[in-house]
Amino acid sequence: RARAGKSRVEMQEELRSSQQQVGITTVFVPHDQEEALTMSDTILLMNDGHIEQWDDPWTMYNKPASVFASGFIGKANILNGKLADQNGALKVEGPGWSFKVDEKENFKPGDAVTMAIRGEHFCIHPEPGPETVSFKIKDTVFTGNVYKINGFIGPDEVQLVVLNSNEAGYAPGQELAVSANPQYIHYYARLETI
Repeated sequence: RARAGKSRVEMQEELRSSQQQVGITTVFVPHDQEEALTMSDTILLMNDGHIEQWDDPWTMYNKPASVFASGFIGKANILNGKLADQNGALKVEGPGWSFKVDEKENFKPGDAVTMAIRGEHFCIHPEPGPETVSFKIKDTVFTGNVYKINGFIGPDEVQLVVLNSNEAGYAPGQELAVSANPQYIHYYARLETI
């Protein structure tokens, strides 16, 4: 039984603990994505009556099966580009940017793709380098434990999320050199509606 005045997070933890202690299967239909990740062992994500992905929360968040899954569980930056082979390295290229990516079955250089990358998977570097792209800050939001930095990579608007930053001074107009680990960059057949 829940005591009066518990926060939503405390209630989630108590419900999850009770469900695990009793050992019963529970179907939970949240409208909050964070709550789905917190409360679930397995998530079934549906779109227009079709299953988009059925996975554990970690896989659902870090290895989304589709553009829809990338944007539904957590916020991903969605960019359209083309696959290119640069000296044996596979990259997704767009106007003013290029990111190295891992090879994927059924994709080849020249394919039009839609790329998804979460804001916290960008790395900020002190100086530009061969694997970095230029990110121009539009505005910032400091929430206490993270900076949300909105800006542009080429003409595409993206959001970086800097976790536990002790650095201050991110300012509109500032240019940063950013990169991303290929394992966190996901790409799919091009969606023209984006």
